[in-house]
Amino acid sequence: DKVARGGIQGPGDVIAQGAIALRTIAVFEIAYGITAVFAGGLRGVGATREPFYICLGSMWLLRIPLALFLLKFMNGGIGAVWLAMGLDLVLRAILMGYRFHRGSWEQKLRKGENNDD
Repeated sequence: DKVARGGIQGPGDVIAQGAIALRTIAVFEIAYGITAVFAGGLRGVGATREPFYICLGSMWLLRIPLALFLLKFMNGGIGAVWLAMGLDLVLRAILMGYRFHRGSWEQKLRKGENNDD
């Protein structure tokens, strides 16, 4: 029964687990904002594929495997899952920022070309 509920015994456990999740992800909110700004900027100029591939790749190559590893082999709890999510957001922010500042989208935009065609 305890396993089916994720190890949560009652309302006190829900609050404690929620506090762990909030504290963990709060650290990564800046990376989330940076990701959103750069991804939105790229999508706004027509470069839609690269943000998609960055998000897809970081989700399946970092977030999910890291969360599973931390849960299964390191006995991590909810904080470990949110840590994996936060590190994924940091990677996305770095990759989106790099892609945005690389500027090849800007040259195509000036020529009137669509980045994704």
